Amino acid sequence: MNKIEHAKSILFSEKNAKERFENLLRDRFEDLLKKRKPDEFEEKIRVLGDYFASHAAAVGEKRAILDFQTGINLLNGYKKNSVLNEKTELREDSEFGEKSYAALVNVLKNYDIETVKRYLKLAAVNNALWLTKNNSNIDTGADVVQILQRL
Repeated sequence: MNKIEHAKSILFSEKNAKERFENLLRDRFEDLLKKRKPDEFEEKIRVLGDYFASHAAAVGEKRAILDFQTGINLLNGYKKNSVLNEKTELREDSEFGEKSYAALVNVLKNYDIETVKRYLKLAAVNNALWLTKNNSNIDTGADVVQILQRL
């Protein structure tokens, strides 16, 4: 599994808490067997994955990735052009590829984890409002409340 797929599996897993915990224990055990200490970046991804897990389980992988991409864009100010490619606006297409991964690496280098969490929450609420506001069959307010309770 390459680094992008690994990050995607941690961040946007739709597994329940028990399965996520079992996978975490398995990963830690493998690290101990290899005498490898997880680096700071990997730890931050795991913290973000734990934070975002219930949201990903509730809305699905595609929507969770969309919320993630929106959060990164909000954090970077929706820059159309930037000297750094990883700061350029992500296409919000629900696909976690090289550009999304590069933006994640950049964000985790430059911002503390609590700031990233706040922007992910803001993005999830923002997307809920925009995606459901014109649908009379969906209670947008209830959807937003559920997101705020999860995140």
